[in-house]
Amino acid sequence: MKKFLITVFSSVSILFALLIYILLYTASGVGVLVSAANLLSPLTIHIQQSSGTVLGELMLEEISLTLPDDSQISLSQFGWRVSKLEPLRKRIAFDFIQLSDVVISQGRSKTETEAASEPAPLAIPKLPIAISITEFRLAKLALIRDSEHSSILEHASFQLSIEQNKFSWQQVNISSDQFTVQAERLLLMPHEPNPAQGEFTVSIRFPQQGTLSLGTKVSSQNNQIYLKTAINGLLDGEIEIQLFDILDELSWHLKSAELRVDDWPALKQSPLNTLNLTLDLEGTTSSVGGTVNLTGILESNDPFRLSSQIDLTPDLMQLKNGVLTLSTLDAQILLNGQIQPTPPHNLSFTANSEKISQLRIASEVVELRDIFLKLSGTPQQMTINFDSGLQIDKQQGQLSANGALTPHQLQLDSVHLTGAVGTIHANGSLELDPPHLIHARISTQNLQPQYFFPQYSGQIASQIEINGPLEAERRALEVTLQQLSGNLNQQPLKGTGRFFWRTGKWAVEGLQMTLGLNSIAVNLKNHPAWQGEWDLDVPKLEQLYPTVSGTLKSKGNISSHSNMPRVSATIHGNEISYETYSVGTIRGLIDLIPDESEQSDLSIQLHNLIATNNLSTPLDLNIHGVGTLGDHYIDIEAKQIDAHASFRLLGQLTSTLWRATTDRLEIAHPKFGEWTQKASSEIKIAKNQFSFSQLCLLQQDTNICLEGKRDAQDLLATLAAKHFPVEYLSPWIPDQIMVSGNVSSVMEVRQLENQPIDLDASLESDTLRIDFQSQALPPLHNLKTNGHVTLKNNRLQYSLALRLDAQQFTHLHGHMEDISLRNNSPVKVHIDSEIHDLSWLSAFEPLGARVAGTWKSNLRIEGTLNDPKLYGRARVDQLAYQLKDQGVSISDGQALLKASGNTLNYQINLGSKTGPLSLSGTSQLLGLGASKTNLSIVGKEFTLVDRIDQKVMVSPDLKLAISPKDIYLSGKLHIPKALYAPKELPQGAVSASPDIQTQERVLTASSPTPVRTDLDVSLGDNVVFDGFGLNTFLSGYLRIYGDLLQLTRASGQLNLVQGKYKAYGQDLTIERGQLYFSGKEINRPNISIRAVRQVENVKAGILANGPIQEPTLEIFSEPELPQTEALAYLILGRPLDQRNRDDGAILAAAVTSLGLNRSQLLAQQIAHRFGLDTIRVEGGETWQQTAVSAGKYLTPRLYLSYGIGLFEATQQILLRYQINRRLQFQGVGGDASGADLFYRNETESLNIDELINPNESNQKKTD
Repeated sequence: MKKFLITVFSSVSILFALLIYILLYTASGVGVLVSAANLLSPLTIHIQQSSGTVLGELMLEEISLTLPDDSQISLSQFGWRVSKLEPLRKRIAFDFIQLSDVVISQGRSKTETEAASEPAPLAIPKLPIAISITEFRLAKLALIRDSEHSSILEHASFQLSIEQNKFSWQQVNISSDQFTVQAERLLLMPHEPNPAQGEFTVSIRFPQQGTLSLGTKVSSQNNQIYLKTAINGLLDGEIEIQLFDILDELSWHLKSAELRVDDWPALKQSPLNTLNLTLDLEGTTSSVGGTVNLTGILESNDPFRLSSQIDLTPDLMQLKNGVLTLSTLDAQILLNGQIQPTPPHNLSFTANSEKISQLRIASEVVELRDIFLKLSGTPQQMTINFDSGLQIDKQQGQLSANGALTPHQLQLDSVHLTGAVGTIHANGSLELDPPHLIHARISTQNLQPQYFFPQYSGQIASQIEINGPLEAERRALEVTLQQLSGNLNQQPLKGTGRFFWRTGKWAVEGLQMTLGLNSIAVNLKNHPAWQGEWDLDVPKLEQLYPTVSGTLKSKGNISSHSNMPRVSATIHGNEISYETYSVGTIRGLIDLIPDESEQSDLSIQLHNLIATNNLSTPLDLNIHGVGTLGDHYIDIEAKQIDAHASFRLLGQLTSTLWRATTDRLEIAHPKFGEWTQKASSEIKIAKNQFSFSQLCLLQQDTNICLEGKRDAQDLLATLAAKHFPVEYLSPWIPDQIMVSGNVSSVMEVRQLENQPIDLDASLESDTLRIDFQSQALPPLHNLKTNGHVTLKNNRLQYSLALRLDAQQFTHLHGHMEDISLRNNSPVKVHIDSEIHDLSWLSAFEPLGARVAGTWKSNLRIEGTLNDPKLYGRARVDQLAYQLKDQGVSISDGQALLKASGNTLNYQINLGSKTGPLSLSGTSQLLGLGASKTNLSIVGKEFTLVDRIDQKVMVSPDLKLAISPKDIYLSGKLHIPKALYAPKELPQGAVSASPDIQTQERVLTASSPTPVRTDLDVSLGDNVVFDGFGLNTFLSGYLRIYGDLLQLTRASGQLNLVQGKYKAYGQDLTIERGQLYFSGKEINRPNISIRAVRQVENVKAGILANGPIQEPTLEIFSEPELPQTEALAYLILGRPLDQRNRDDGAILAAAVTSLGLNRSQLLAQQIAHRFGLDTIRVEGGETWQQTAVSAGKYLTPRLYLSYGIGLFEATQQILLRYQINRRLQFQGVGGDASGADLFYRNETESLNIDELINPNESNQKKTD
């Protein structure tokens, strides 16, 4: 008890001693007035100056002392209120401090058993008393410096309880202009196993950037304290801190700290789009170590990354093994450095990199190699050493720099660039304090200009000096070109001159330059008054600028009279062209006299002006003006062969304003008709100001009106069109449609000072007509149109409605939240649309199909421009697609799209006359236009094609996966019914020679996306092939796999069922027919076919086995007969008749065309048996024209043959007689008859005697 009393009275003594100290400290020269003397009653002490002004008051209320039985002291309220913030020499000031319900009592000691059972506590001495403060309040705490108040806190309040060394803060609220701190409860228990717990929030407000919120959870375990802070607002991330041994030597670990900056306003003024910071640090009160990782995206969308290890001690701060990665520049920069925290703060910093690529000087790519940068010294005086190799367009060079850096100046003693682009030497200094004076001297030798300006080549030597301040408000640069020499594009170059530039003022003095035949001389300045002259003589413009050609001469002078200059100049140019622009001649005479008593004259003529992209017909432009400043006119006239425009301006010019009225305005064009102005319009032009009253153009009942104004702060413009013919817009309308009718529109554009542009536009029409290029599509008559667009505060709203015959045809509406279109700016676009008839899409269908259906959507786009997200639904109903020529007919279709961020869900149902087909699946949007799609395709007896010669019905169960790398189609495809009846061989049906070996191609960057397949294809009972003489049912199963675009393989078997083959007018029955696929290319199966013909008691047939490209063909018969007889039964249906030579020709043709084994021997046997010399098959332009012919030499010179068509009823007789070695006669009879005489000329000269007396010549020469 005695110990407790001593403690209590000591505490009270300290409290009153502190109070007396504060009074003495804050009240120098101030009197104290005590209004009450009883300490056990409310006590108020007034503090006032000797002048009587009351500065504040000190209040004590209800102080009580409890005897040792209860052992406590209670102070109900203690407060200090300041009436006037005049702390004189003091450093802090506040309105008031108040403590309420303060209770001091003796703390309870734990028993020895309790103490022994606890884990080792934190080493802090226990307090023998308990203190409870129900409320602590502090208002307007300020820092005083040089009689100025800097606010620290606006308000602070909390509850405090201390008992058994348990410190508890509750209802904590601290606020100021810049931040707030809030906590429900914070508990610190140094002698407990879990020494701390609670939560608190800190919000920091930045006036220009926004708010940063830190929400921290405090927890503890095993005498270690954990802080986990979630960061939101300007930064986004999370920090974890571990504290331990906090009362011995503070140790901590900051782990997994990540800060993300995606939309920090401060970034908008920097070259950064995003910034992410990740930390992993640990340390004590005397040292810190760990890693720092910084990643981000530059404004140019180029990523970068910085990672480094840091070590901090009281004596040294180190950056170790830092790596800065700039992927765009293909660079890795190694960083190392150190600095002493104590004065004079010696530092050393180095940066090394093997190379930095993709830098640019003008259009050339520059690569730095073996880069070394070193900074050493102190922050007050650093030396700079830089050295690097250099490569430009395979030219090698070296770049080095040495200098010094202080807080106030950058001094470069030498900068040397040798090799590569030439030799450059420079030195100078830059003041880092305003106005940022610069002084630099630059000299060049053998400088190659093509690296800066690609259109030039040559070598340049120069000496340049630059002086003046760089600060924007006081910028005044003086550039002296002391020497310029060398050659450009093989033309000699010389020049000198001086250039001066200051905000709003400039001067060119003594500029003399010659390049080849061209010369330029300029002396010109605009301060303190306009004065100077120029002389341009350029007979070869292409020498000055290679993309310009022609000649140009101009000479003139300018001088000031009062506030306005007098200008006299002449301009002459011929055959001037630049890119797609050209002009035949330019003539100009300017004599502007700022004197009311004298007339000025202006005349400019441009003849044969052509702009290839927009103005292919030559244009003549004439501008002529005459008069005084106060009364003048300007005529402007433009003429083409079939169009012209002219107008006259009547003007008055004062020292501050030019005012003019449009006296005449006429426009005539063969496509756009004739236009005239409705009334005069007034135009005003002054400094930073422009305006014109309503200017209206009329054409019958159509008028277009424009008016507006612009000054230094605001912009306002209005455009109104009434009954405007939309036919005038035909050059910008697709060729597939023709639009006619009239529209009316009003548009207003407004921009206030430093505000985004606002826009309001409307469009309406009730006379629109749309005709389609396709005659199958009916026109749309009497379309009623209504549209509206508004843009305000970067928020865009739009709507468009088309109505046809009182029915809504199309309806689009939506809004976009932000149109600033920065890469990281938020995007919020709503698209609501409704189209009640999609048949107009048929006009744009490339295959000429008919399209029908309705469309309705409710979509929105959110996210950023770099990473947009799509949400909402889109639906197509009553979808129909008909392509009659191809037999495609889809009806009763429905399509539904659901979008959720980067995921699109599809559901498409299609109908046909036999069965349905559905497609369902999802797409994942991967960014940069890439996506990943998975579709399921399921159908039952869906009619895919329905033509006379082709009918296909399918029942698919397929999976389709589409990715940026490939397309993969897998699953089952059943074909229950199909008919294929081709009339001619499809293109590409003839396969390549078996001598040509196919190899798999290696995909390159230009190869199409691979299409991989793994399909199980099965044929139903009603699949028919009927063409080229073959009529058969097909059945079987195939597995098709591989790349469709390169090498498709197959395994399985197809069967020919109930097949018949018609050849040479005969029908063969296919008893057995199989196609075997064994994993090779799909067009290389093996076949096994047995086709027979029954003639009375003889069955003749053909066997085909082996690869389809080279099958083994054999003729057989039952009973067994000679090959020629068996072939006769197979082809002719009867035994061979030696008297009928047509039989021999047909059999020989069969042998040749079928490619039977031993075909040459069979053909010889047939020919010999019939006494023929030749039998052969001759092809025509088509397979139907194939014919067989048999011939015989009647004499050594006379040959006769007879041919018949194999597939068409044609016949032909040919007679050929060899008159002599060079001359031959040939006659043909049949469907087409004629005769020809052929002459063959070899190396010998023509002998006329042979033509006249062939018999005599034949006696000399053997034919």
